[in-house]
Amino acid sequence: MSRVVDMYTQPLTQDTLVGTQSQSTTQVPSQLQGPSATAPATTADRGKITAYFSIAHAAAPRPGAEASKGSKKVSKRDGPSSLESKKRAMAKKAKPSLTDEELRQYPFQAPSDRTLSTSAIKKWYRLKDREIATLPQRGKRDFKIGWQDGTSHGVNAECYLENDAELVAWRKHGGYHGFLSYLLKRKRIWDETSLYNSEDSEDSDDNMEFPLSQYYWRPLLEVEKKAKDAEEAAENTAAEQEERAETEDGTAHQEASGSGA
Repeated sequence: MSRVVDMYTQPLTQDTLVGTQSQSTTQVPSQLQGPSATAPATTADRGKITAYFSIAHAAAPRPGAEASKGSKKVSKRDGPSSLESKKRAMAKKAKPSLTDEELRQYPFQAPSDRTLSTSAIKKWYRLKDREIATLPQRGKRDFKIGWQDGTSHGVNAECYLENDAELVAWRKHGGYHGFLSYLLKRKRIWDETSLYNSEDSEDSDDNMEFPLSQYYWRPLLEVEKKAKDAEEAAENTAAEQEERAETEDGTAHQEASGSGA
């Protein structure tokens, strides 16, 4: 730019233009060289040269322009931390894919000839309509439907083997133990929100019991007991560590007080 500034203070000659072109990679058009090689540059000529170099400077590639040209702008909501959180959530939600042979290494809890209606499968195994549609039908039979007021009525409906429903539920939740873990979570939510366990309710109707197949009560209660024992052990360990830390802090404080005296 110092060469351009010199043009404003001296006549614009052919030597001046040639020197400018030799020091810059940008070529000056012939029409900007002035009316003659010896005539001084006019204000209009200087304006043309200034405009030309301004345009050339704006069009020149800048450092890092190619690297940032194809970069995608990432919003705060889709930032690295948010994307990592989504990946972790998806990995946590994903259940291990097991084959039928791997699933069948655990014995079915229900008898092999026991059949259920669609409503019972939805209630006990938490399967959706699209999942029930994959089960082989075993014909129709009469089911007794009971209501909370004690009344009941019979209905003739499609039936399915309970073992088939078990297998789909196991596959959905990552195996037999995964299904029990899911049932334990659902039961805890039920226990916290159900009127059956509410202190303000006098309703003790058995129909308010956690909906579950009778063959899964024993294994579920065993899992629940193990979970409670583990939680109590963890709480006791944390309490012991806190008490030990308080004792050590008190001892250190006494030693510091004694040394200061």
